[in-house]
Amino acid sequence: FCIGRFDGKIRWFTPIGPPPEQADPKLVDWKRAQRQREMDATPPDPRLSERFSNTPAVCKGFLVVAANDVVNVCGLECVSGKKIWENADLAEETIVGATDSLVVLQGAVITAIDPASGKPAWTWKPKVGAITGPAVLRGTSLVVPTTAALVSIDANTGAVLKDSPPVFNMRQFLTHDAARKAVEAVGDISAFANPGAPGKH
Repeated sequence: FCIGRFDGKIRWFTPIGPPPEQADPKLVDWKRAQRQREMDATPPDPRLSERFSNTPAVCKGFLVVAANDVVNVCGLECVSGKKIWENADLAEETIVGATDSLVVLQGAVITAIDPASGKPAWTWKPKVGAITGPAVLRGTSLVVPTTAALVSIDANTGAVLKDSPPVFNMRQFLTHDAARKAVEAVGDISAFANPGAPGKH
């Protein structure tokens, strides 16, 4: 829904996602299983929930929404709230952000879409390994963590940039006593622990 910034009055309200009887059962099951995994995670770590914010993106007068509790991605007109398109093929994607012309989403691959149509403008995946965490978009520069390296991508074209940032090796950093003690002092050493191997960091 959209509310007025100054008076707080509702301007429009638009349901997103198809009715349950029209949804693809496979996607519904996937979403349900994803939510169950999140609820079953023990102990819950609030830092993990902040890794992927999935905030709706505004671009070229359209609002692109990829809510976690529906089985598609859709585009709405910002002024009227009218739903222009929806795309179930992007159901597993998370919104990273938007440039002046494209909205960038992330799943097993990175996909940039036209906000007016929902059609992909470009896609990217690592030639070696896999994406290992949330991408970060600043302006038109997209930084994607992979098993091999941090990769910088031009978010408007999908082209890989030559100057990618160096990878910070936390494991190597923690081999230094002073660094390890500093992290332990602030109580965050558990963030770098292997849950399957208590006491090993």
